[in-house]
Amino acid sequence: MNKTFLFLSLLLIAADGWTAPAGISDTTRAYTIGKISITGNKLTRPSVILRELTFREDSVITASALALRLQESRENLFNTSLFNTVDIDTVAIPGSPGVLEVTIRVIERWYFWPIPYLEFPNRNINAWLRDPLFRRLTYGVNVSFFNARGRNETLTLLLHFGYNRKYGFTYTVPYINARKTWGIGFGADAALNHALQVSVKDNHNEYLETGSHLLQQHYSAYAEVSHRPAWYLFQTLNVSYHYYVFDDTLRSVTGFFAGDSSLCQQFVTLAYKIKLDIRDVMFYPLKGYYADLILTKPGIGSSYHDLFSAQANLRGYWNPFPRWYLAAAFTARLSSPGVQPFFLQESHGTGRDYVRGYDDCIIPGRHYLIARTNVKFALLPERIVRIPVGSPKFSVAPCALYLNIFSDGGYVWNENPEQSLNNSLCNTFLLGYGAGLDFTTYYNVVIGVSGTLNIQGKPEGFIHFIAPI
Repeated sequence: MNKTFLFLSLLLIAADGWTAPAGISDTTRAYTIGKISITGNKLTRPSVILRELTFREDSVITASALALRLQESRENLFNTSLFNTVDIDTVAIPGSPGVLEVTIRVIERWYFWPIPYLEFPNRNINAWLRDPLFRRLTYGVNVSFFNARGRNETLTLLLHFGYNRKYGFTYTVPYINARKTWGIGFGADAALNHALQVSVKDNHNEYLETGSHLLQQHYSAYAEVSHRPAWYLFQTLNVSYHYYVFDDTLRSVTGFFAGDSSLCQQFVTLAYKIKLDIRDVMFYPLKGYYADLILTKPGIGSSYHDLFSAQANLRGYWNPFPRWYLAAAFTARLSSPGVQPFFLQESHGTGRDYVRGYDDCIIPGRHYLIARTNVKFALLPERIVRIPVGSPKFSVAPCALYLNIFSDGGYVWNENPEQSLNNSLCNTFLLGYGAGLDFTTYYNVVIGVSGTLNIQGKPEGFIHFIAPI
C-alpha cells in the first residue's frame, strides 16, 4: 500500500508542470545545494525546519526541477502551522560555479493560545440560533501550547464547563527518532453530560436532559503511533479505552443501547488511518490532491458493541485560470452491523461530512455517499497586510477573499424502519447548491457565510469556520 501511495504522489507531482525559476534559461543544467541558512526561528529547532525541505545540502538538482523543490519546501514549512510567513531564496556562491546557497526566512507564530470554547446543544451554531437556549450551552477554554520544546510538539488542556462538562488533555510528539519518521500521541478526558442526544426525529437530534444528575459519564484515554515515511504520506494507529456510566433513565429510550443495557460499559477501539496529502495550503487549499482511508473497530472486548466502519475521502483542487479555482470531493462510508447502539452511531452531519444545504440536519444511517463541487473566484487574491503592532508574530497578516459557487449531492442508507419513518431524508437523494464568501487570514482562520437551497426547496443561510472543501 505504501508503494502505491508513493507512486501516486510522484505521478501527481510530475503532472503539475512546474517550471524553472526566472532567470535560469538552461533547464538541463544541474545545481548543487551548498549551505542552507535559517533565520527567524527563535524557538523552532533547525532540524524541524530541515525535515520539511525536499532537498539537502549537497543535493544535485536540475534547473527545471529547482523551482518545484523550492515551492514544495515552502508549502511544507507553512503547513506545519509553525510560521506566519516562509520565504526561501537562492543565490549563486561566488567562485563556486553551479553551487547555490539557500536562505530560509521565517516569522514564527504565537504558540500559547487560551482558545475560548463554546459548544451548542444542536447540530451547529446555525441550528442553535433557531432555538437558542443559553442554559444548555457548554463553555470553557482549550489551552494549547504549540511548538513545545521547539520540536512542533503540542500540549492541549480541555477545560469545559456549563451544562455539559469536559476535562482532559492531549499531547502529540510528531518525531521521536533521528530520521523524524515516527511520532507518538496520548491523552485522556472525562465528559459529564446533563443533556444528551438520544435519537433523531425529523432530521434533527432529540435531547434528553436532567436538572440535577448526570445522564452519561464518559471516561476515555488513548495512545497512538504515527509514521511519515515520505513528505506527503502519513499513517496513524490509534488505540483508545472507553468507560461509560449511564443513568437508568436511558433504558427507556428505544435504540439507545441496542442490546446491552448495562449502566456501566467498557470497551477498546482500534483505528487506523492512512493519508496522502499534497495540498498547497492545508487549512484552505487551492491546488493539490488529498486521499485517505480510515478503518475503525469499536467494541473490542464487548460482544454487544462489535462494530466496524470504513471511510474513504478523495479531494482535488485545481487552478485552471488566474484567480479561478475548482475543487471536488468524494466521501464514502460503510459500517456494520445493521443494528448499532445510538450513542456510538456516526451519521450524515457528523463533522464535515454533510451535503451543503442540509448543514443543520442529522440524517442517521449506516452508509452514505457525499459528492461536493466548488468553483471559486479570488475577489481579493492573497496579499500581506501590515498591522501596526510591535510583535512580528501579529504584524504580518496574509488576507484573501473568495466568492464560492457550489453544488453537492449525497445519499444516506438506513435499514432501520423506525429511523427511516421518523426521518424523511433517509434513503432519499440529497442535492444542495448555493453561493458564499470566504475570508482567510493568518493563524489558519477561515470565516465564511453562504446561502443555500436544497432539492426540497428550503433556503437557508449558514456560517462556517473551515474550508468548503
